[in-house]
Amino acid sequence: MQATFSERKDVHWLWDAENSQWWICSQEDDLAADAVPGHVLVQEEDVLDTWFSSALWPHSTLGWPDATEDFSYYYPTSTLITSRDIITLWVARMVLAGKFNTGQKPFSDVYIHPKILDKYGEGMSKSKGNGVDPLSVQGKFGADALRFALAHLCTESQDIRLPLDFECPHCGAVVEQTKKNRVLPKILCPKCKQEFRTQWASTEADLALPEGLVVGERFEVARNFCNKLWNAARFVLLSFEDNTEPGVQCNVTPGWNPTSDSLLLEDRWILSRLATVTKHVTECLENFRYAEAMRTLYDFAWDEFCSFYVEMLKSRLFDEEQKPHAQVMLLEVLTTLLKLLHPVIPFVTEEIWQRLRDIDTESTW
Repeated sequence: MQATFSERKDVHWLWDAENSQWWICSQEDDLAADAVPGHVLVQEEDVLDTWFSSALWPHSTLGWPDATEDFSYYYPTSTLITSRDIITLWVARMVLAGKFNTGQKPFSDVYIHPKILDKYGEGMSKSKGNGVDPLSVQGKFGADALRFALAHLCTESQDIRLPLDFECPHCGAVVEQTKKNRVLPKILCPKCKQEFRTQWASTEADLALPEGLVVGERFEVARNFCNKLWNAARFVLLSFEDNTEPGVQCNVTPGWNPTSDSLLLEDRWILSRLATVTKHVTECLENFRYAEAMRTLYDFAWDEFCSFYVEMLKSRLFDEEQKPHAQVMLLEVLTTLLKLLHPVIPFVTEEIWQRLRDIDTESTW
């Protein structure tokens, strides 16, 4: 091989000890069968280029070229979610292969999400050790906070920097994540001088150490928002005093239905804002503008509902005449807000929703 191809930089070869044969690859021209003196080269017939096989994925996984039930039901699909760095390598090829083989485009929409970078502006990868273990984030902040934080960060095109650090499980100190320690299986806390393991721990001794969870400001903001929503829901439930057991009526008069004449100025304002927010968030979700939808819900829930409207209704809850009206208004806004947030923070909203179901208002509104 050395004597035959030493002058050619486009030819590479490898000895296959298992099958006792040589593998020869020519990057430019096909090699003749007698290219190696005294041997006959045989071209491998069972070869499928990686990106070519990927191009077939939308329809080949459904049984194509056979007319299977899965293919007729699922193809074409609806939406492809991907990063922009493989648009030409994969997405375009899937469209071309789908049109050529089936006569139909494989999907109607392509959502191109931003790329998450570390604090140094580098793309996350296993080789660099700067990837994020979602289980570590969930262990500290919860699954809802993780999901909300990512949706809140999901801009339409610009890449996202996500600075992260470690939290020492012994003393709670924040240990800066550096290019050096982010690939280590264990780290020594500079404050308490005790070791903790990272996501790269593999030996029995390292795995026995407590885990240093991943922390970051973005996730803290999301967790605080979930806590704010939870506290608002607790306030609404407390407004019904002890009538939160299943099947127990609240203080709202049965059949009472507020009319526009009975709505106070702040009630009309919050209902108007709620309708506007609902329309805008729905439009954003339908058009893949997730970050905009999350920012809208965050601002409405935190600033307008919790910080303003709930505070205004506190005095009305001490007035027996106005209390039923205030209770129903709180329920109306909160339940609608839960529906809007449920696709992103399903666990918190479901827990609150089940507790609100225990309140039987018997109101038609």
